[in-house]
Amino acid sequence: MRTLLFRIVQVAVGVALFAYVLSLASPAELRDAIAGADVPLLVIAGLINIPITLLFGLRSSFVLAQLGHRVDPRTAVPIAIVGNVAGALTPASSGELIRGVLLHTRAEVAAHDAAALVLYERGFSVYLIMLTTGAAALMLVLPLAAMPVVIASVVALVFVPGLILASAGSWLQRRLDRRSGRAFARAARDGIASLTDLARHRGLSARWDAVTAAIIAVTALQYWLVARSLNGGITYTEAWVSFGASQLAGIVSLLPLGLGSSDATLISLWRRYGLSYDAAASGAVLIRLVSTLPLIAIAVISYAYLRTRRTAPRQPADEPVRASTNT
Repeated sequence: MRTLLFRIVQVAVGVALFAYVLSLASPAELRDAIAGADVPLLVIAGLINIPITLLFGLRSSFVLAQLGHRVDPRTAVPIAIVGNVAGALTPASSGELIRGVLLHTRAEVAAHDAAALVLYERGFSVYLIMLTTGAAALMLVLPLAAMPVVIASVVALVFVPGLILASAGSWLQRRLDRRSGRAFARAARDGIASLTDLARHRGLSARWDAVTAAIIAVTALQYWLVARSLNGGITYTEAWVSFGASQLAGIVSLLPLGLGSSDATLISLWRRYGLSYDAAASGAVLIRLVSTLPLIAIAVISYAYLRTRRTAPRQPADEPVRASTNT
């Protein structure tokens, strides 16, 4: 009951904050800006959700393969979509737990492997958003000649969390080995072992990070198209910063969908990039319409589809990839 009440309060706070942010704009000008937006550009922005959701499934397939699981794409892709969208919908990405449950019940992935996948993807995706957003912000203020240095720094820093996690995971495994008689310790050790294996595999990191960077880049394109539909002359790099910063603000706020917090951040940045408050507020609304709502709809359809599919026996990979650390 307390959890439900807490969720209701969070949603109420998010909605109230979102309404307050929009109330600072002129209602008439807000309506006119949305009505006068370039519809073809908005349609293209909306269609971009399709490759985004497919990329969700692709990067999850890399992790499943590394863990030694071969899951039918007709099951793996909808599960990835539901998990990623549920994570965005819920505070602290707690909705990602749904993905773990679906992987275990619908694809017969071991619970500790499902937990490792969720922790790996959620943690590393947030890190990559932070890293690329910081790099994009630097590229806005540094001369063009510094771009190779920024890109090289990003490539080098991509592997740092994996190295740290692999080392910490090995230490935790040794600690838990001393308590192997306890069921909880054994389950925790199995999960940490799977997560450590993922973190240690640089080949997986390179593939997974490349797809995640593509997801971020394509989503930044959505933001650029929405701004352009409102005659906002922002650059693609500014759109990238707008997306990353607004997403991080929403994550830190712990509000569902980052309501209010991510919108306020987006509006603030777009005003800095030359849009009026009314145009920037209109853009925040349109982002919800062409990105958030379609993704929710796709996730709902994916979940309904998963409920119609029978659980298929798990097919182990021909050669368990997890045995190789590729270090």
